[in-house]
Amino acid sequence: MTISFETLREASTPAEARAALGEFLGLDAPVPAGVLGHAFADQYYRHNLILSRNRPELLQRLLKHPRNVEFEAAAEDEAAEAAAAGGREESTARLGAKAGLALYAWAKSGFAMLDQEAFEARFAACEGCDQLRAPPEKWIYKLTASKRGDPRVCGACGCVAARKARLASESCPLADPADPALTRWGEPVRPKAPAGQ
Repeated sequence: MTISFETLREASTPAEARAALGEFLGLDAPVPAGVLGHAFADQYYRHNLILSRNRPELLQRLLKHPRNVEFEAAAEDEAAEAAAAGGREESTARLGAKAGLALYAWAKSGFAMLDQEAFEARFAACEGCDQLRAPPEKWIYKLTASKRGDPRVCGACGCVAARKARLASESCPLADPADPALTRWGEPVRPKAPAGQ
């Protein structure tokens, strides 16, 4: 059974993100949590993982990469903290799932990046938005922190705004208050897929 790409973009659990990446890689099962975390945090690992789709021996080596254990442990620690906090940290799991789905969407787009002018227009809108803020103290942001680039996140979706604004496959989650048919980036609002497709 093929999972609808638009339905995957709307998924909100780490299990769905792992399944999406597993399907993209041609696996019969979801990728382990450590693979998803590693792919999200390390652009070189992510690049090699995606390039290995049609090379089973290389793909298996990457799926067994020793660093995957670090990301598996980080996800377990976060789940334990969330349980101790009465589930208030659930958004971290959703962020991981959304990151995996964004990776999947970006791969499906052929890794399309915006040119500098289009990126600057998008990010200028982010900088003028009331939702732009410092990243929360969560492991997912620590894993993906970069010495380069703006670390601020969108309060509406939780994404690192500068990274999201670069990807052609992404869109702003908020409608423009002056024109609800457009996002705050000034682009047409993307319709949501009907349930079950």
